Amino acid sequence: MDKIIIKKINEEISLTLSVEDFKKYFSLKQERTASSPSGRHMGHYKVIIECICRENFLLPDLILAIAQTSLATASPLARWHHASQVMLEKGKGSFVENLRIIQLCEADLNFVLHKIWGHGLTRHALSHNALDKAQFALPGQTCNNAVLNKVLFLDLSRQLFSPGILVDYDASAAFDWVLANLSMVTCQRVGLPRIAGYFMTYLLKHMTFHLITGFGKSAKCYTTTVDEVTGQGVLQGSSSAAPLYIFNSDIPTNI
Repeated sequence: MDKIIIKKINEEISLTLSVEDFKKYFSLKQERTASSPSGRHMGHYKVIIECICRENFLLPDLILAIAQTSLATASPLARWHHASQVMLEKGKGSFVENLRIIQLCEADLNFVLHKIWGHGLTRHALSHNALDKAQFALPGQTCNNAVLNKVLFLDLSRQLFSPGILVDYDASAAFDWVLANLSMVTCQRVGLPRIAGYFMTYLLKHMTFHLITGFGKSAKCYTTTVDEVTGQGVLQGSSSAAPLYIFNSDIPTNI
């Protein structure tokens, strides 16, 4: 049996959250963006950007210090353990199969997830060539790149009368198939500090979800953890969902 070799990055990413990171993230967000089940909406954080512009760093430094301590000690804030789940139309017609589920997390939590997973870890992996070249769900890649490669592959195979195998990997409900605990191992492979992995593990383990419909917010919530065992799935719609899925799905292509 051939030996399995999986490349691992020994250099870890930084977990430092800066004022510039805060400003850059929230300045790109629209004020009407739904977020924060606790009521801390995007508008509140966009006002804090004005404090930064006026060189008043009291509030942003306080928020960053709390988030930094939570991340460095793998202790997610209590309000970060609550998310609201809604269903949106994909624009393909009013049918159940054309609805997609998103989970609304706290705005400052999503900032942390974006800084560590959505931006930092993804670009760290790219800079070390740790992801397979056939992976197109990455910064700088578009669906047109994947389509063009597929067309060229089929054209060359037909013109050269050469047999070939083509696999399209586009899973349905992809983020629901991610194993939370396993995903932390695959993230550490590309440079995620172990303490950040513990942070995400505890966050997903204790996360509770309320349903929001046209009738309002559900009185009861549900969780994916049963008898201390956390089930599948990551935070659909958060800044960490796509990177977690990418780092998991990239493993088979490196074997």
